[in-house]
Amino acid sequence: NTDGARPSYMVVSTERPTCPTSFMYLVNVEAEAFPHVTGTFGVAQNELKDCVDPVANPILEADGTPRANLSWMNHNPTVFKNLIFVSWYGHGIRVIDISNPYNLREVGHAVPAPAGVARSYPVFDHGLIYWVDNRTGIHVARYSGPFANEIPTDAVYTGNDGRHH
Repeated sequence: NTDGARPSYMVVSTERPTCPTSFMYLVNVEAEAFPHVTGTFGVAQNELKDCVDPVANPILEADGTPRANLSWMNHNPTVFKNLIFVSWYGHGIRVIDISNPYNLREVGHAVPAPAGVARSYPVFDHGLIYWVDNRTGIHVARYSGPFANEIPTDAVYTGNDGRHH
């Protein structure tokens, strides 16, 4: 936001390994001396009551076998104008619509099964999304939800590469 035409925002992801787990915050930093949270996003393990709820925090896989002890932290957000793609460990890749900074909403996700742990920054290459899961290997997907036109189709892009920002 170099011309002041729109507010400046920053994404803050917390990494808390236990339940309740981490949140993601959208922070308005238009006035740097007075940052304030405009929106938040979390998953089921963010609610204290869900830490012991076997539906919200399942202990068994779909086939009835014991579920691996997974971490539920959010990690490595990649931000576009209206979307955030974030690795959320046991919750896979989450896609968050930030077009309304006061009402963040999930518009897509991919969860590797069984017991995946998505940790890497998503890499965008000509419309495809690649990410690494600690337990199940590399995954490839295509996002087709709202604002899909923001996904680069003419270059390789990753959130931790400062050359693209």
